[in-house]
Amino acid sequence: MKKVIIFALLIGLTFRLFAQEESDIRKYQVSYNVSPYLVFSLSGNDNIPEHSILFKRRFKKYNLRVNIGYKPFVKNLDYYYNGITYVSDTSFITKNVYQDNSYALNFKIGLERKFKVKNGNFFIGIDFISGYSIFRNRYNYKLYSKYPGIFNSPDVSCCTVNGEKYYQTQQLDYMAPNTKQPYNNVEKLRFGLSGVFGYEIKIFNNFTAAAYLNPEIYAEKVVKQDFYDESGTYFTLPKYPEADFNFGWINVFLGYNFGK
Repeated sequence: MKKVIIFALLIGLTFRLFAQEESDIRKYQVSYNVSPYLVFSLSGNDNIPEHSILFKRRFKKYNLRVNIGYKPFVKNLDYYYNGITYVSDTSFITKNVYQDNSYALNFKIGLERKFKVKNGNFFIGIDFISGYSIFRNRYNYKLYSKYPGIFNSPDVSCCTVNGEKYYQTQQLDYMAPNTKQPYNNVEKLRFGLSGVFGYEIKIFNNFTAAAYLNPEIYAEKVVKQDFYDESGTYFTLPKYPEADFNFGWINVFLGYNFGK
């Protein structure tokens, strides 16, 4: 509780100092990251920047920043191959995995220094990062046979093995001894620092456009991780810490300035 009170006092003192720096004008800015739509429309790739809203308390030379982000990990409808679990003279079974209902949440708070340059503003600063993510992997099995239609399901040509064509004849969510679909769930907490490098221009009136680069260095802690595997056994893996560096995307924000 003492730490919370001290933190609140520090934030209040910071606002007071900045307000004294420029007491006659108190402007705010709210902006939205449009990069996810730009990246997806140009590349069609599901690996896109996070959706985020950036709020600023703007002063003469410095800005306080608060950024809230959400990144969904799109379900892979095509699945991807994860190994062969059974082989016979006329058929084989593949194990496949796909991601389902996975996402990451990020909260950043920080400070940036503003430099007036020709036709706009340049920013350099730092954010403190906290975040949460959950990854849900699901598994299924596909049977491929030399003989199409033997399971009364649509015949899907798969591939050619040793000069012979195989067909997908059946898809199963689980196989014996399982009684439900195997899965792999991982939940993580994230803490770190993010650099802030940006350039902003005025579009018209109080509307702005800005490009930001935010390289991150962070540590992640697994808070929960569990499996239900092919043998029907439920187990939990050990929790482990890990650190990483992410150069990040160039994010484009459209903003609106308001208030005095």
